[in-house]
Order: sequence, then C-alpha cells, then structure tokens
Amino acid sequence: MKKIALILILLLPLLPLIRVTSKNSLLVEIEENGYSKKEKDQRWEYIKDKLFEGKIDRNFTSPQKINGPILFALNNASRQDSLAVNEIIQGLKKIIPTKPIAFFSHFTCSKLSEFNEKSNHVIEWKGYSKQDIVSSTLKIYFEKEEYKNKRGANQNKKALYFSFKKETSLNERTKTIQFEVLKTICFLNKTNHENWFLDLSYPPEAIFNEPTYNILDKEFTEIDQFLVKKLYEDSFNKQFSNYMYDTYPWRYASLFLNKNKTILKVNSLIGFLALLIFVLSFSLFNNRKTSYLQYAFPMFITLFGLTNLHYLHSHLIEIGTPNISLKSAAYIFAYVVCSTVSISGILWLLEQKIVTHFNFTYKYIMKLVLTFSALSVSVLLAVFVSNDLEIYTKIYYQLFIVFAILTLGRGLLIYLNHFTDSEIKKKELELIKLREVNAKNELKSLHAHINPHFLYNALNSIVSLMHESTNKAEEMIISLSDLFRYSINRREKKMSTIEDEVEMVKNYLKIEKIRFGERLEFSIDVDKTTLSKEIPMYILQPLIENAVKHGVSKLESKGFISLRITEKESNLIINVSDNGPHFQKQVYSGYGLQSIYDLLRLCYGDKASLTWTNTPKKETTITIPS
Repeated sequence: MKKIALILILLLPLLPLIRVTSKNSLLVEIEENGYSKKEKDQRWEYIKDKLFEGKIDRNFTSPQKINGPILFALNNASRQDSLAVNEIIQGLKKIIPTKPIAFFSHFTCSKLSEFNEKSNHVIEWKGYSKQDIVSSTLKIYFEKEEYKNKRGANQNKKALYFSFKKETSLNERTKTIQFEVLKTICFLNKTNHENWFLDLSYPPEAIFNEPTYNILDKEFTEIDQFLVKKLYEDSFNKQFSNYMYDTYPWRYASLFLNKNKTILKVNSLIGFLALLIFVLSFSLFNNRKTSYLQYAFPMFITLFGLTNLHYLHSHLIEIGTPNISLKSAAYIFAYVVCSTVSISGILWLLEQKIVTHFNFTYKYIMKLVLTFSALSVSVLLAVFVSNDLEIYTKIYYQLFIVFAILTLGRGLLIYLNHFTDSEIKKKELELIKLREVNAKNELKSLHAHINPHFLYNALNSIVSLMHESTNKAEEMIISLSDLFRYSINRREKKMSTIEDEVEMVKNYLKIEKIRFGERLEFSIDVDKTTLSKEIPMYILQPLIENAVKHGVSKLESKGFISLRITEKESNLIINVSDNGPHFQKQVYSGYGLQSIYDLLRLCYGDKASLTWTNTPKKETTITIPS
C-alpha cells in the first residue's frame, strides 16, 4: 500500500514535465493571444480591467467600495447644484437598490457638522455606526469664486470641489458632478492617469474607459452601470470569482483573484509532498539486503521527486515562464539518474570505511558530512554537463538550504532508527514502575484515611459522656483505641481477612452506638465460610460510616444498619443497608464511596463492582472475586 501511494505521489510532479503542447507561457496565451476556456463577457471583462487593473501583479486583492450608506453633504450649493446632485442620487438608487443613498441631512435629520457635535452619545443610526456614516459621506464643496476651468474637480478622498458659472446648465452640472462621484464611490478617482488608456474593446463614451477631461462627451453607459451595480452587490466577489474560473484556466484565475493566498497554498502543497516523498523513500527501502540499494533507491526517489516538484511549483505559480520541452525533460531525467548513481555510490563507498567499533556520535557526524558532500557533487556534475556556471551561482543559496534540509532529514532518520527501540523499551519499563508506585501511593492514601467528621464527633461524644457517665466514656475511649490500633498495626498491609475487617466494623459501630444511644441498632450477618477470605483493607468501614452519616444521623426516629456478607458463584457479596433517606443522584461525590470505588479499581480492575439502589430497600452492594 505504501509503494502504491509513493508511485501516485511521484506521478503528480510529472505533470509539468509532460506539458509541452505550447512553447508560450500561459500568461502570454491569455494576455496577448486572448486565450480563454469560453467566450468572454464584455461586461465582466470591463470590471476585470477597471476595478482589478487587468493584471495579476497589483497592490490589492479586492476593489474598495463604500461600506456604509452613500450620503452627500453639500456645502455652498446653489439650487441648480442641489438639483443636479438629487438627479444623481435618484439614478444611483435604481442601480444600487440595496444601499441607502440620500442627502446627509435627509438621512440623519441634521447637518454633518451638527451630527458630529450632537451625536457623541449615539452608537448606531438606522443600523449603521456613527463612524460608518461619517466615513462614507461624500462632501461636495461648491466654490463661489470663478476659476479658469469652470468644470474642474479636485478629489481628496471623499471630498469633491466644483466651481460653476451661473450660466452653466443643469445638464452640464449633472454630468460633471456625476463623472467625479462615480469614480469616487468606485475608488477610481486617481489623479495619476498614466496607466489609463482608451480601450477600443469598450464603448469610448464609457465613463471609466479613459481619464478624459472632456466630460460632456461621457455617458453613464450600460457597461458603467453594470460595473457599479455588481460592485455594490453583496455577492460581488463570489460572482467575479465564478466568472474567472469559468472563463480562464484555474491557474490564472487563482493567481488573479488572490496571488499571495495561491502562492501560500502551492508552497504548502509542495512542502508537504517533498516531506512525504523524502520520508517514504527512506522508510520503504530501508530493509533491502543489498546495501547499495539502501542508498540508491531513496536517493533516486528524493532527487527525482524534488526536481519535479520544483517544476510543478513553477508550473502552478510562474505562469509567465515558458513550458519546458521534451528535450529539457529528457535532460532532467538523465541528470537525476547520473546524480543518483554518483551520490549513492559515494555515500556507500565512504560509509563502508567508517570503522564499525566507533561510537554512534562519531559515525553520526561523519554520515552527515558525507551526505552533504555527496549532494554537492550533483551540482558539480550538472555544471560540468551544462557548462553553465552562472546559473548555478545564482541559485547557490537556495541549493545550500535544500541540501542542508536533506542532510538534517537523513540525520534525523538515522537517529530515530538507532534509538527508537531502546527508547520505547526504556519508557515502557519506566511506565510500569510508575504505575506500581502510583498504585502503592493511592493505597497508602486510602488506607491512611479516617473520616475527620467521625473522629471529631467521637471526641465530642466522649467529652459529653464524661459529665454523664464515666463508664460509657471509658468504654468509648477503649473502642476508639482498638479502632486506631487496628489501623496502626496493619498500615503496611494491602489485604485483610473478612474476620478482621468485621471486627473493625464492630468497634466502629460500638463507638457510634455509644454516641447515638437507643437511636441506633445494627446487625451483622457473615457467612462463616467467608471469614478467612481476604478483601482490601478498610473496604467495609467506609460503607458503614456512610450509612451512619447519610442515613441514621438524618433520622429523628430509630435507625437500623445491616451488614451481610455471603459467597455466591465464586464471588463475595457484601450488602450494607439502612433505613435512612434515599441515595441522591451524586452518590459517588462523597469521599467514602469514592474511596471504595478506588480500592476496587486498584485491587481488582474491572473484575469487581460497586452498586446501589433505593428500592425495594436502600442498599449498597459490593461484588468481588472470592
């Protein structure tokens, strides 16, 4: 399966080598010869040339547009000026129906200066932020002084300046203002028009076709309206992307739409394939008995794959580079074969001379040096064959990096092959020891536990009894002493007999009986055949303590606790029941039952179980192998 995957990977870089159908580059075919997959749409081509400058190498990815409402704030406007702007607004509303287009004062119910002063507390206005409203407003100034050029306009971001004579007609005013407004909202109001020219592919009267100052000859043509309409549609980028991929080869379309993103994707793909080829080439042929093949096969696959990946990279990104010929492809293949024979032969011969009894560090360093040296021989061989030193001098730095990466990669594989087995065994041994230590520590922690509430209540009961009945106090102290003695004498043990554990429970219940008096009754029923059976220490006491704490102590009437131990089908069954309140959902949240669960897990794994029920009676059951 690995070999099949490797063959498929090697076939992919061969694509640029077999593309010899045309000597021209893809960029030349498209830009000079007009190549496309299907007939071009003049309207979308107009957008491509005007909004995207018609070229791949530009300073932006997507064209700019106004994000907020398109508002007009007029200064010193005459009635004729206002009528001209209003006519432009009504025309734009038809073309861009999804965006608010209006006079600033109509949209905000105030002038621009008043809006800035009075709306400091305003965060949003009609669904737009204050910043969006102000930044998307076109400020148009009408100067009263007469200038030599009565239709002159000075663009300064979204500020336009006009000066009209009184006799200037409404139509002339409208055309002049419209010309500058359209260029402004499409961000085509460049003062430097050296890259603009009259393209005969489009109507010469179109507003965006050339930077002419003969504005009266310009018309807001259908193709101009299409550009403005599409630019301000929410799905503009997606529509333009679909057109590019449908009309042009995907390499050209990808680079045109987002060159940097395409280069990043291609570099990531090439890097991944290069790493995959390098790793698989050494791993697949690492076990060959013929020692020379251990060098030859990986070296051939690596050099051939990397060489082809280089041309694949050029094929995908450098679309201005002419395609290679069959003669060049044959030369490349011959170069790879010669380099493989020479490099693998040098490595094989030299590494055989490395004395086997030398330590690993010395052999490791020597193999790295030999690897880098052998790779450098391939460059010298190419220089000798091509008799062109200049081209390799230009790419020496890149070759140095590639050779260094390959050398370090081989060194990494050598290191991993040498130490993997021993490291795995070492880690497994450490893990086993760690688990044993952890288990012992958990058991010690569980064994060392005596409920602080029980000890606190027991001592308080002793203090109270000393004033009432010294005999009961003495009895309670003796029972408490026996309980502690049991814990101290068995603190290093892991298991204990059922007989000893039951005796500890009896001492514990005697203490609680003295504390609760007639409110507590208990019974212990143990199958005699189980008395000598061993169970984990302290597994019974937390069950009884839980029954007292969460059962009997909650009752105002008499409480009853029952402990029953039987043997059934090679399993010990331990049942503890009481007549206290039912178990809650979070029954394992307390330390008592959780400690029992941990004890069972550490001692029996998944062979033991701890269950509880409220019906037909409240009962906790432990099942463990006998």
